[in-house]
Amino acid sequence: MKWENILIMLKEEAPELFATYVGQEEYSWHFRDKHGRFLARHSRRRVYECEVSERLFDKGLLDIEWPRRARLAVALTHDVDYSRMEMPYALRSVRKALYQGRFSLASRRTAGIFTKNHDPFTNFKQIINIEAQYDAKSTFFFLVNRKDFAGGNNFEELTDEINFIMDKGWEIGLHTGYFSYDDPRKIASEKKMLEKVTGCKVRGVRNHFLRFSIPRTWENLSAFFDYDSTFGYADHVGFRNGVCHPFKPCTPDGRIIDIWEIPLTVMDTTFIKYMDADAREAFEWVKLLVRKVEKVKGVITLLWHNTTFDELVYGEYARMYRALLRYFKARGAWLSSCGELYDYWVEIFE
Repeated sequence: MKWENILIMLKEEAPELFATYVGQEEYSWHFRDKHGRFLARHSRRRVYECEVSERLFDKGLLDIEWPRRARLAVALTHDVDYSRMEMPYALRSVRKALYQGRFSLASRRTAGIFTKNHDPFTNFKQIINIEAQYDAKSTFFFLVNRKDFAGGNNFEELTDEINFIMDKGWEIGLHTGYFSYDDPRKIASEKKMLEKVTGCKVRGVRNHFLRFSIPRTWENLSAFFDYDSTFGYADHVGFRNGVCHPFKPCTPDGRIIDIWEIPLTVMDTTFIKYMDADAREAFEWVKLLVRKVEKVKGVITLLWHNTTFDELVYGEYARMYRALLRYFKARGAWLSSCGELYDYWVEIFE
């Protein structure tokens, strides 16, 4: 079935759920946080419910046959805001290693200030090796600006790393800059810069700091990308419009925007900075979401920044990623990159 027909049915038979799907509450709620974001605390919904996907699944429209007869799909992603430590972080981590009596690690951290070979953020091989153990692949969304708000990468240094990622079969996507996410000219420039390094079309995008304004952001991104994976809450895990499947955005008047959204469900910094949850509490939240998604053969999109893999600083959260992969695998999930998921999905709905 075409996705357009699904939306026609939803609008006619369940107008209240159609309003949830299009994000009607975001049109009427004018307050945003300091980054211009609509947050979970602004919503009138229970943000951990996927009520729209439940309705469509019950109608037999989303009874997906995932690869390997999986019970759900998990899209694994990493936002690369930094590929090298900044000096304050480096000095702080050296002091922490010394305080713990880990003098060899302190020495490596000091060396990491001067060379990426010892920098804990240039860890793409480590991440790929972890995922390969679970027959999984992921998408790396790279910030291409040398200096950005709370981020920045020296892209000239990353050619070898990006080629390694692609040679292994993992995916590269664009992480639009904080100030460029809403500017088509800047988006085009950043995409061109990334494609010059990758040597191929960059199909997917996620906005830095999850900056997003519906429907304008989708309209801007649709001119450049096949899919976006920004649409989620910064301050809480869950489902921003009650959908736990890839979907095509739609305006309240029924106009469909030609881009697929792979909605973001779980982000590491949401637990750390906003929900103030330790790893055990965070894991329980993930389990809750998995139970809901399994019922409708849906998708969970996981964002774990490459910086969070630094066990010295992030400790239990760095180790939690491995535990999550084990858990997903034990639940019979298909672990994929966004690109793999997109390719599979459009074969069904386009």
